[in-house]
Parts: sequence; C-alpha cells; structure tokens
Amino acid sequence: MSTIDNPRPRLQTLRRELDDRLQRIRADRQRRAGPLSADSAEQATELENEDVLARLEQSTAADLAQVERALHREAEGHYGICERCGEVIEEPRLKALPQATLCSHCAGQEGH
Repeated sequence: MSTIDNPRPRLQTLRRELDDRLQRIRADRQRRAGPLSADSAEQATELENEDVLARLEQSTAADLAQVERALHREAEGHYGICERCGEVIEEPRLKALPQATLCSHCAGQEGH
C-alpha cells in the first residue's frame, strides 16, 4: 500500500512537525515580547524579527489547518478528491503535498 493509498501516517507526522514548529515560534515570540532596546538600530532589527516571526506563525498555522482538513477528508473517505471540482487530485501533487485538498487546476485558480 502506497502513502497515497494510506496518507494518514504521513499526514499525522506532518501535523506533529507543524505543531512543534508552531509551539517553538510562539515560545520565541513570547521571549521577545519584552521592551524594545533603547538603540534605534537595534529596535529596527527587533521589529523586523518580530514581523518575520509573526508571518512564520501565520504561515505555519495555515499549513497546520490544511493538514487537519486533509486528515478530516481522509477520515470521511474524500482524501484525494478535489474539494472544488470533485476530480481526482493528481498523484504527483499528493506525493509532494499530502495535505492538498485541491487539484492542480483548481489550486492554480486560487490566486486569480
């Protein structure tokens, strides 16, 4: 049985990795939440670092939500079926992105 036939173990591993990453990002942001440095150059660096961590947190949380959605779809028997058009999601796409819930065609239309 391939990982496409049984995606749950791979998705669960990915969920653990993303959850761990999210917890580390949040812990790092809490440590940095103190007052800014008195040095204006140092303040700029601190603010830039905070912005990067905030974007990483947002991106990781979105990735984790996508994995959760894929696990839910797998449990319902809908894994590998595009949630927009109902067509089968391409195997190479699922191998590269096991959390994909859209086929390549529909995913390409997301930004349009």
